[in-house]
Amino acid sequence: MSHYENDCTPHEFAMKAFIIYDDSSLAVKASFTLQRVAHHRDVKVRWDIRPWRVDMLQLPPLSDEALVDASDVHLIVFAGRYALSLPPGHGTDPATPPDSA
Repeated sequence: MSHYENDCTPHEFAMKAFIIYDDSSLAVKASFTLQRVAHHRDVKVRWDIRPWRVDMLQLPPLSDEALVDASDVHLIVFAGRYALSLPPGHGTDPATPPDSA
């Protein structure tokens, strides 16, 4: 059991989220959304949110640290515009089937 889980009351669940982002405003929005849901009257969750900028994951020392950080997460959130940058036919447009190989 992690130190974070020990801090929760008996009626709370400790949850860890890993946010991978390319736009810090979207990371803030994702974090805010998780916190808002945690305060819903039917939900008793204490989030430990770990944001990681996507370009930092390309640097070997930081990517290793991120991998360790993500090893016990409950939720991975992609906060970015990744799908908008995919070419047509790769699952982004339901009217266009993916290329078959």
